[in-house]
Amino acid sequence: MKDILDRLCRVPGVTGVIAVSEDGLVIAAQTGLGDRAAEEAAAAVLGNLGRALEGAAERLGRGAFRQLVVSGAGGRAVMVPSGPGFLVAILDPGANLGLIHLELGTAAAEAGRGMRL
Repeated sequence: MKDILDRLCRVPGVTGVIAVSEDGLVIAAQTGLGDRAAEEAAAAVLGNLGRALEGAAERLGRGAFRQLVVSGAGGRAVMVPSGPGFLVAILDPGANLGLIHLELGTAAAEAGRGMRL
């Protein structure tokens, strides 16, 4: 998992990555959020958000949840499902979303194989 996160963090515009379980636990992280407590708090929110998005996509008849992009003044974050959890890339404002989607999709598939329970 560390190799996957390392590779994603080398993609231009990616400032951090976190892999979280559906239960909101940190599987692996390289976020720069400051400390483990901040990563754990983010993972708790992300796990719950991911589960809610999966349910909402199904209830809306849109099929399986594939991605979420959150934009803020300081940049964006992209969440994708990965095995029994989610992979989230933290991006700076100038990140190339096309490249990020490509790299994140590949990494999520690879990480998902490693996260199988």
